[in-house]
Amino acid sequence: MSRFVLLDDADPTIQYDGEWTIDAEQYNHLENPVAISGQHRTTGNSSLSFSFQGTYFSLYGTMATTNDTISTMSAPPVWECTIDGHVIQSAPIPTNAQNRFTYCVVNDLEPETTHQFTLRAQATEAAPIWVDKFQLLPSETQYWASLSNYDVMLSGGFDSSIRYGPNWVPLQGNSYAKSTSVSGSSLQLDFIGTKVAWITTSSGLIDTQSRGSYSLNGGPPIEFSIGDQQLPRGLSTLFETEELPRNRHTLKVDYEGFGTPLLLHHFAIQAGDFFNRDPRALGPALDGLRVEPLPDPPRNQPSGHNVGAIVGGVVGGVAILLALAGIAAWSIYQRRRRRSAEKVEERVEPWIYAWQVEGRPNVSTSAGLKNAIHGPQHSAGPSISSSNAELLATAPRPIFSKSQVSRTESQPAVHEGSVDPPAYTPIQ
Repeated sequence: MSRFVLLDDADPTIQYDGEWTIDAEQYNHLENPVAISGQHRTTGNSSLSFSFQGTYFSLYGTMATTNDTISTMSAPPVWECTIDGHVIQSAPIPTNAQNRFTYCVVNDLEPETTHQFTLRAQATEAAPIWVDKFQLLPSETQYWASLSNYDVMLSGGFDSSIRYGPNWVPLQGNSYAKSTSVSGSSLQLDFIGTKVAWITTSSGLIDTQSRGSYSLNGGPPIEFSIGDQQLPRGLSTLFETEELPRNRHTLKVDYEGFGTPLLLHHFAIQAGDFFNRDPRALGPALDGLRVEPLPDPPRNQPSGHNVGAIVGGVVGGVAILLALAGIAAWSIYQRRRRRSAEKVEERVEPWIYAWQVEGRPNVSTSAGLKNAIHGPQHSAGPSISSSNAELLATAPRPIFSKSQVSRTESQPAVHEGSVDPPAYTPIQ
């Protein structure tokens, strides 16, 4: 089954004759949207012609003249449409000024025949005629490979490439569209093309604002709002993606709620596939038209949250290492301090002084040894006996020897800096 193709008025296969100009005005105050590229506009006697292969054709553009204003015009706009030289019925002047006004429609054309469409127009400055889009239902021929500047319409209600999740229902009174009002609803679209626009329909009423998001090819979500502004009645663009290489892409849309429902009338896919088929089932050549290479996927980069976690982990690790190093340094310091104290105690041990007297056993002395070393000390006490004095006079100089002795709890250690001399036992 074919999809509707919207051919832009700027397509080079369209031949314009007469007083045509490019009008970039969007006329957003009117119902339905205008192509961003603008429209062809005539205010005189003009014509256009276009050849195509397909079974359906219609032409539309902006119409500012209405039934209320036509009576005041000396020369209302006039137009005539023909297919293969046969005049086809034209639409009457509308009751309301609008964009996407349909000038003429024709159905049931021979699919394999090249048809010639012609528009002849008579307009004035007060009553211009605008040409925006040609809508076609193509036949399966190679002719379509020559087209450019076109969009493909994927009906929200019928196209098989749209995969709906739960809670989507047909729009009341319009089976061509679908809607959802349940938060968490989603849909996915696989498409071939370079850009996709979500076309919604509005009653013109403002409801409670809702939000949604879309993502392309598994990329990050991009948020959009619903119902936060006054929309014209009819069709309007809810969001439009960035420009993409012509290839197969995946669009995922999520509805977050909780006010205005999310409505889908159709998708407009720039340079899309003309036929209703799942692009996932096609080979590398896709639809047989041009295929552009996809860019290399971006390398995984840590997000802001991951960077913060990494920095925090590094800082925490450094802090732990510093704490462990401090504990180790303090332990080493304490160990060295204990060893130093033990060495000091080993150096400052009590000394036992003794001398050897030939023919006598070793004896300890206190005052006697003191007198032997420093000479007799005179005091008011009793004097040394003559026998002892004789002994001391003939005694050799004392010999000092170190002897390690064990210390009991009742014997305090001798520390450096002590001024008390060791005690000696006098010779009896």
